[in-house]
Amino acid sequence: MTPNNPQPATPPAADGSCASSECGCSSGAEKRFHKDLTIGQAMRLHPRAAEVFMGFHLGGCSHCAISEEETIEQVSMGYGIPTDMLINALNSLFEYDRKRAEAAKAAQAKAAAPQA
Repeated sequence: MTPNNPQPATPPAADGSCASSECGCSSGAEKRFHKDLTIGQAMRLHPRAAEVFMGFHLGGCSHCAISEEETIEQVSMGYGIPTDMLINALNSLFEYDRKRAEAAKAAQAKAAAPQA
């Protein structure tokens, strides 16, 4: 993959499992960010990863730009951000998605239940 030839992001599977090999885990495993993912891979792994990077003031302006070729670990070390803190923040995106899906499912079930 080159920066001039971006691939579309693979939408997450409904069950939270990997729909692509982009995250580096085995098929069917839960998607997870890890220190060896490049920034480009992380951005494709979850559509809101850029928001997490911006929350750490990474990539939002010319003096703190980050390269899609760098790994999460390289970026965190380069900017003095604990790698585990950045990884945990990124992985929390999947937990948030899971909770939203569960809440939507519960709301649908409640709406479909017969009224007493």
